Amino acid sequence: MRPDWLVRIVGLFDGQAAQVVTELGKARSATSAKAMRLLCWAPRSREDALVATSESLIRLGSLTKSK
Repeated sequence: MRPDWLVRIVGLFDGQAAQVVTELGKARSATSAKAMRLLCWAPRSREDALVATSESLIRLGSLTKSK
């Protein structure tokens, strides 16, 4: 169950919550198709993205290498 009812009630008293009330329940769909078409952009493969993220986290000290 989604908490839409709670957001609607909070929206009566909070301006930021009120701004999203009209968007509740609407399905959203986003793709990278426009960026690919207009910018000739090609996303990384899932594998490459995972490796790059892991390397970055290790380099930043957020993760440590396992033995």
